[in-house]
Amino acid sequence: MLNKISETSTSAESSKPSGYRWVIIGSTWIHTQMILLLPLGVLLPAMRKDLGFGLLQAGWLGSASQLAVALTIIPSSLVLVKLSPKWVYGSFLFLVGVILLATGFVQSYLSLSIAIVLFTVVNSSLQIPLTLLRLQWIPRREFATVMGFSMGLSNTGQSAGTILVPVLLGLIGNWRQVYIVTGMAVLVLACFWALTGKEHPTSGYLSAVTRGGGWSSLKKVFKRKEYFLLGLAQWSTAITWTTFILFLPSYLTESRGFSLSMAGLIVGGLSVGGILATVTMGYLSDQIGLRKPTIIPSGVLLPFLYFLLLSPLSWQALLATAVVVGFVAWSPFPALQSIPFELPDTSPSDIAMGQSVMRTVVTLGILGGPLLTGIVATLSGSLKAGLLALIFFPVLMTIVAFTLPETGTRARAKTRA
Repeated sequence: MLNKISETSTSAESSKPSGYRWVIIGSTWIHTQMILLLPLGVLLPAMRKDLGFGLLQAGWLGSASQLAVALTIIPSSLVLVKLSPKWVYGSFLFLVGVILLATGFVQSYLSLSIAIVLFTVVNSSLQIPLTLLRLQWIPRREFATVMGFSMGLSNTGQSAGTILVPVLLGLIGNWRQVYIVTGMAVLVLACFWALTGKEHPTSGYLSAVTRGGGWSSLKKVFKRKEYFLLGLAQWSTAITWTTFILFLPSYLTESRGFSLSMAGLIVGGLSVGGILATVTMGYLSDQIGLRKPTIIPSGVLLPFLYFLLLSPLSWQALLATAVVVGFVAWSPFPALQSIPFELPDTSPSDIAMGQSVMRTVVTLGILGGPLLTGIVATLSGSLKAGLLALIFFPVLMTIVAFTLPETGTRARAKTRA
């Protein structure tokens, strides 16, 4: 049976894809990099000193924003999938810039929490129109490669943030100026998107959108186990990754005695490894025509690697370990992010809604990571103990991976045969 997403890609697959797709993809990449240049973990020590809050409150800061995303992502998807993805993306990007500017002027922990929550919710909602734009512009045969490069650039922004933000803190004053400057840059980029952003809906895409959407898509998604399994697989590694990104700078400066610049360099190594993994593993997955071989090994290796990252090693050894951790942690994600686009009998609205369900599963799970680490660290008096509590979660990803369908080109060719 032909699936709906195949219909949306017919013209893209049968003829040479539009070269303008790289303008669209490149624009969204640039926007993502600007937003990622604000690593909360690196800024937390300065925020805590300025506003006077502790580790438990810092953990809640991360968890509250994820809880807000979990509560809003599906309801917002029901509305946003029906609107123009170009204008939704541009409007929300502008709103992100405004929120970042406002964050630079907060005067209390409460106002900071509200600003961080609003930023996280709006930034998360950008993924809905972005999913629809990808379906319009990217041929299926390029999905894992493009997703890999996209994640690689995301890690580039994250790495640049962890390395450069400590330098910026010294150059332009404090964390508030960092938010203000970034907010202004995002507003400029939103204006650039308004001038260059375009949609490219094929007849198949429009037909599939007409047949699906809203509650009907949500009902279809809830009847499919794949989205929940994909969400569970991503959660099991994301809960550890996001918590380490948040708290590792504090651990390295407060428990190991490294400077903030050195801690930023080490944490930046995580993203460097992620860049290498997503760029190479997405391309490898497309070339071998299989998804699961790039997913399964990661969960087995990560607990040992995270343990090494908390060991009393030299900064050089920690930096090398961080790069390896980043590579192994991010290796599965190009494939995990490509599978939803390749499931049979799905419309563009189904895929966007499925991505939202996956995001909900992930965020509901990872919101407990920073909070658990904060509680364990407070009770034990050791931030290291709080981080160690999370290192075995990635094993679940390997277990779940064996239950996922294989959707690579080789598997689809066998199905057609």
